[in-house]
Amino acid sequence: MPLDIVQVQIVGNDPWAALLPLVAILISVASVVLTFWFRWSDSAKVELTVTSAIVGTEPPRHFVAVKATNKGRAGTTVVESVVLIPKSGKVQLIPTRFQLWETPLPWTLGPGESKTRYFPEDWVATVVEENALDPKSFRARASTGHGEYKSRKSDLIARILDRQSDSMPK
Repeated sequence: MPLDIVQVQIVGNDPWAALLPLVAILISVASVVLTFWFRWSDSAKVELTVTSAIVGTEPPRHFVAVKATNKGRAGTTVVESVVLIPKSGKVQLIPTRFQLWETPLPWTLGPGESKTRYFPEDWVATVVEENALDPKSFRARASTGHGEYKSRKSDLIARILDRQSDSMPK
């Protein structure tokens, strides 16, 4: 049985034939990039929010509240510490005791979970004044199993000091 050789020749000038390998390469690169992006976007990301809180009724107690929220879609993280730091970053405000309603650290935060750390306002004001700290741009910092996270700068401490100085008898 003799073998015949068949030769195929593409005749014509099809512009898509030249672009097809390039399109395949671009799709492959996009697939790899998206795979890495989705993988890293799934891990835990902690968002810190600094607010003021009032607890109790007689007499009400004022607190600086730092809320830690896991914004990740799938990752769980452990929050080891939550502190307040001034603009200089040389000093950290770390309360030594927890309030009765607080969950002591470390916290395990699953996706979407939040926990709050409370700093008594009078204690914060005393520490700021005794150490001559600039109260205008404090932020919260949390150390977690996925790294350190910082909140936006807040002038809440300055407003607390202003409010306390206004309420002092003159």
